[in-house]
Amino acid sequence: MIHLKLAGLTLTALFVLGITTAGAAQAAFTLPDLSLLPGEPFPLHLNYESATRRSKVSNPVEALEGKGLKLLILCEELSALCKYKAAFEDVKTAVSAKKCNTEGDAAGTELLPATGFEEAHLVSYLS
Repeated sequence: MIHLKLAGLTLTALFVLGITTAGAAQAAFTLPDLSLLPGEPFPLHLNYESATRRSKVSNPVEALEGKGLKLLILCEELSALCKYKAAFEDVKTAVSAKKCNTEGDAAGTELLPATGFEEAHLVSYLS
């Protein structure tokens, strides 16, 4: 009878250890939440503009190079998931220096994504 009680206690301890380990592992690999101070409203608009930020996109056919970036990130709730839109400025082909643009925009302006907003995930680099 004593051996049966010890076996039950051992299994219970292993079960609790397994649940604790799984919970800690899941917490280590989840995306961070974006929290605001009390009284701060959602949606949160994060704007970034730079006239000197360089960009380069290439594929086997051609390469595009640009100088300048406008970035908008919208966070609508307490989450690691947000939406973004980026406008790359002064975009030209690398070979012929011909200005490129997204349809309907000024010459040299490329939008990513071309329509609407795309989903972005906030990731913490802190350990």
